[in-house]
Amino acid sequence: MNNITLNTNGNVSTDILQEKNNKSCSHSYNFQDIKDEFTSAKKKRGAFAKFYDNINEMFSIGISETNVSDKIKDLEKGKITKEEAKQYIDRYEKANNNSSEITADTFAALTGIGISMFAKKAKNIAGVFTGEKYKTKMLIAGALASIAGAIAVKSGIKAIDSFGKDKEVREQEKTAKTNIITGAADGISGVLSTITPVLIPAGIAINAFTRYVTEKNDDSSLPSISDFIERQKDTIGIGLIGTAAVVGAAAKGHINLSKVKAAIKNAKINTKHAVSYKEQAQLTEFQQLARDIGYDLSVIVKDGKFDPLAIPKLDKDFIKILLEKGQTGKITEKLEKIEKENIFLPKYLQTVIDIPETKQDELVKQIDRLMANYEKRKQGNWDALESKLYYALRELEQEGMDINGVKDLQAIIKNIKSNCPASRTIDEAKAMIAKEYKDEYEITRLLGVGSIAESYLAKNKKGDEVVIKLVKQHFLDTDKIAADKNKILQKIEERSKCDTWKNWARQTIDTEKRKEYDISQIDNMYEVWGNEINLAEEALSASQIGKQAQNFSPVGVIDSKKSIFIMEKAKGVQLDSSKFAAEWKKAGLTEADFKNFVENYVKVYCEQLFSLPKDGLKVVQSDPHGGNILVDIPQIKNLKSGSKPITIIDYGNTTKTDKNEAIKNLFNHVDYLIGNTDGIARAMIEGAKLGNNNKEQVIKELSDALKEKIFNCDTKIDVENPVKIFSIVNSFCSKFLLEKNIIPNATLINQMKAEETYIISNLGCLSNLAVECGYDIEKAVDRDLILKQLVNEMAKAAQDAGKLNPSLTAREIYRRYNYFVNNTETALSCLGNNFDII
Repeated sequence: MNNITLNTNGNVSTDILQEKNNKSCSHSYNFQDIKDEFTSAKKKRGAFAKFYDNINEMFSIGISETNVSDKIKDLEKGKITKEEAKQYIDRYEKANNNSSEITADTFAALTGIGISMFAKKAKNIAGVFTGEKYKTKMLIAGALASIAGAIAVKSGIKAIDSFGKDKEVREQEKTAKTNIITGAADGISGVLSTITPVLIPAGIAINAFTRYVTEKNDDSSLPSISDFIERQKDTIGIGLIGTAAVVGAAAKGHINLSKVKAAIKNAKINTKHAVSYKEQAQLTEFQQLARDIGYDLSVIVKDGKFDPLAIPKLDKDFIKILLEKGQTGKITEKLEKIEKENIFLPKYLQTVIDIPETKQDELVKQIDRLMANYEKRKQGNWDALESKLYYALRELEQEGMDINGVKDLQAIIKNIKSNCPASRTIDEAKAMIAKEYKDEYEITRLLGVGSIAESYLAKNKKGDEVVIKLVKQHFLDTDKIAADKNKILQKIEERSKCDTWKNWARQTIDTEKRKEYDISQIDNMYEVWGNEINLAEEALSASQIGKQAQNFSPVGVIDSKKSIFIMEKAKGVQLDSSKFAAEWKKAGLTEADFKNFVENYVKVYCEQLFSLPKDGLKVVQSDPHGGNILVDIPQIKNLKSGSKPITIIDYGNTTKTDKNEAIKNLFNHVDYLIGNTDGIARAMIEGAKLGNNNKEQVIKELSDALKEKIFNCDTKIDVENPVKIFSIVNSFCSKFLLEKNIIPNATLINQMKAEETYIISNLGCLSNLAVECGYDIEKAVDRDLILKQLVNEMAKAAQDAGKLNPSLTAREIYRRYNYFVNNTETALSCLGNNFDII
């Protein structure tokens, strides 16, 4: 008990009262100091610490704000000392900081693991196609990318976390260097965890040790690792979750990696017992439509053999032109009648592969034998010809037709691509130009005639040669496009009926679905052909393609009007010209030159389909038959020096897409290589008229059908040329969609038609050239060379895509990567079976 001293007045001593007051003030000041420390600690909390604080309070775990407030109240009541309160606040501050660091380190480590695993999977897959040096480079690149990614994520997470802190605290903190160091350590830990499962604990240890060093730098009073470990108890829940996430990600990565290795091994085995898939009675879109209408000549001539019994399947108006009695050998007259009959006919015949000379000779001899036997039968020799053939030929004769007209097929197919009859005389062409340009141009001669327009050689006032293209006169005199379309629609109506025995033979459209499909196709085609008559639009397309051309020479645009297009003269011989082989031999070109030319042609094909424009729309010439491809044959000798012997002309029919659609189209073609059936099906359905079908259901069904028939581990698409795979798959999909009464979008149909021409018709011209020159066709049209070019050009386009739209390109690449990793055996089997890559 304290002794109290009284003064002479009986009051308490002033000195004693002053001492009591000082003690009271001292207690009040010390309490406020603790509160200030607590406030300071709260200001240092990041966004994640605040989140975890709420969790701690909700579930009564760890140290929360409420816990610290209770401790301060205990201090007030004298239950704990000031030092105990300060230590508790210090624990609270360290726990907040630790929780944020654990979060950032966990995400950074997961990033490192993800990138490193990505690199290891890519390395194993790429190892199938490349040498060991590339595998090592990929591992190094993967490790560096893992570290860089971890640093970026660590810095990003810490930046996000800082927004939860008081503004003054955030401005005073300088953590960039620390984030780089600790982020790099997180990346290294991720790389270690992916080397082997045994090193996963080592990765976690590096991660924890990094936090210890960081905390020791921030607080030099931290004496030992044991104290650091002791403090982890306050954030043990977050730590366990973070550790579990890292261990789980690394373990899952190793499991997936082992699956990839097993898939690679199985894929190599699959290539040894693959069963061939051959296209069976699957026609191209255009050919199927031509067959439905009665214009497909392959029903009467197959492999150079003529079948007169199939003549009733052809359109009666068309067959009368072909077989008209007394007109055999009169090619120009027949071409004029074919053009007059319908624009569909020349457009279709331009896509038909030329009949080789040897097949033509066999065809002529067969027809001669058939007619000789027919005459013998007429004279009473009943054994000379079987009855069904005799009566078929007699009926044709009675209708004023002669099967000798079939001999003209070769000449018709060749001439209709680039040597159609002109619609006006030279004088009439001169008058048309003079009306528009007065004496600025002087036409000298006719150059060539197509199905829509005719081209003339002319000179300007300076004496420079130019080419003037004029729309054919009959398109200017009448609305021929509309009239021809109505004719075709009537033929579709007729060929969908079988109400009499005569109609039965011509009923090629046997369902209402097919009829609706054909009508939609006709709507699309005649709209495109109608646009071809506008030469001003063609000139614009030529200018657009000219800016994009890299591997071929563009057409130089001079001027244009709706019915006139003036351009610079392009050098060369048309690819399908009868003079091509003679000019080839005249230039002294060899089989080695032919291989180089095939390589160049594939480059042009790939550029047209896959390249990406730097500016504006992607423009593709969608009617690239041999007559529209000029080749400056002497320049083929200089291909290795960078010459561009190919010039693509005639841009009346083009497909235009924006850059994003062009990027998607590029990667859609990758799906054909790796067997990504979901990707192929989705691209086929995009923009289609589905009718009553459910989109996702149709995609699944088409994907499953492709897996079953074409893209699986045990099937090889049997083609002589790898790029033909695109056409075969498109034909399969088209047939499937037809059965579902689904009509693809017009752009896709036009694109597929262009691909079919590039792949089938034009490569057929090259094969014919090889035969005429006596080259070994298998060596001349080298499968491996074509494949190499295809892959190189697609890779180049992918690099350009990354520059034009990095985010879209990354998404498209990731989708294919994701498919490849999850379906490695199927993807590698497709590449091995179809392209002999593994």
